Amino acid sequence: MDGLQDSVSLEWTTGRSMEYKKNEWWVTPIWEIDTGLSSDYNARLLYDLKTFGKKSYNIWNEDIPSLGPLKAKIMEALSNTVKDYFPSYYPYNPVIYNGWVQFHKKGDMLHLHDHGGVIVACVYYVKAPEDSGDLLLVDPRGSVNWDWESDGFDGAKYKRVKPKEGKLVIFPGYVMHAVDPNNSTEERVSIAINIHNHINT
Repeated sequence: MDGLQDSVSLEWTTGRSMEYKKNEWWVTPIWEIDTGLSSDYNARLLYDLKTFGKKSYNIWNEDIPSLGPLKAKIMEALSNTVKDYFPSYYPYNPVIYNGWVQFHKKGDMLHLHDHGGVIVACVYYVKAPEDSGDLLLVDPRGSVNWDWESDGFDGAKYKRVKPKEGKLVIFPGYVMHAVDPNNSTEERVSIAINIHNHINT
């Protein structure tokens, strides 16, 4: 009898079913893109980078012909990913600000860092042997414990991106990230790329 009374009371207080609205307010987009660039292309790019770009802070200022196809892929990828995030009053006009090569031998890693004031950061994998070190992207929401994770260090949770030859990763420049140690006997070679949005004034 008590159960029946509870049921009747509940029906009386509920005039209609609940309505739900989900707001994805703090979602951080991370894109992993298979560029389709061939192994032959990456082998040529690797040769050119070791010949011309190994000591350069900005390889895009160097005369490296094999960078052309990669630049075209980067600009195409930006147009297909981040473009829609720009409001109408902030015209979309991305430019490659700078980029450098990272040669990581066995045991090499990168500590936690971000890319300062750049709007978008990218990494392209020229050579990525098995177990050569994951890219670790830290949750930008700080100490939030909404979704518990087992992967983490120094109180920061992170998501893993597996390196793969020909893969381009795009993420906001403010996202803190690190790179696992290279446990392979071969070097991992990647290009870090910073993107600014050029506004004509």
